[in-house]
Amino acid sequence: MQGDGEVLFLGGVGEVTVTLGHDGLSFLPLHPELGSSCLSSIGLLPKLENKIKFSDVYAVELLDEGPVCGPWNTRIVVQSKKNSEVIAFLLVVLQSSFSVVCVKSFYSFLAKCIIKVLSHAMFYARVLFKKLLLMQMHRFAVHVITRSRKHPSQLVPYEYLFGHKDPETCKSWVEHLSACINNEQDRPKNLMVFVHPLCGKGRGCKNWEMVAPLFDRAKVNTKVIITERAGHAYDTLASISDKELKKFDGVVAVVC
Repeated sequence: MQGDGEVLFLGGVGEVTVTLGHDGLSFLPLHPELGSSCLSSIGLLPKLENKIKFSDVYAVELLDEGPVCGPWNTRIVVQSKKNSEVIAFLLVVLQSSFSVVCVKSFYSFLAKCIIKVLSHAMFYARVLFKKLLLMQMHRFAVHVITRSRKHPSQLVPYEYLFGHKDPETCKSWVEHLSACINNEQDRPKNLMVFVHPLCGKGRGCKNWEMVAPLFDRAKVNTKVIITERAGHAYDTLASISDKELKKFDGVVAVVC
């Protein structure tokens, strides 16, 4: 996995060479001409970086076999019988356009041309959708926290979806990445969470329910306490012994 790297398929990008380093993994597209700037141009999505730092990764997950999206703006020439049909159709149009126009109205001729072109366009769309946008392969996901492009002060979750035809390759990557993440010293394993139910216009509990799956995916144990009155969190911490408090790596308060 180190050195020259290994070729994997990255959702939305295509084939990439992935290299594992001491502080993260980096990837380079094998076919930059097929790469897409769509991911980085959409304001709602974070900019797609070519390096993933271990410090930004909160989970690595082995997934079942399934679809992986190909490059967003892939331009490919589909070699098939339909290609010759399109060329033949264009030649017929050029050779017979004058005679056809003389016999039929221009609008009728134009309508038939549009219908014929649309039928071929639908064929190309189906081919691209099946062969590029929904490639079936074995997959694993690298879950990271990154800054939102629209609101840089906010941190948002993002998923890098990798694929390979060999399930053992995906499993090996998950094991190596998980080991690298677990070796980091400052990662919390146990947290105490105080949830203020009346905060955020009464959405405190719902806000926690939205982010709780991130902690589960990161395999962080949480002890959740719903506060019932003012000073409840302070009184709880004050009543806990030092020995019990040392079992937790930190305290989280949901107040918005």
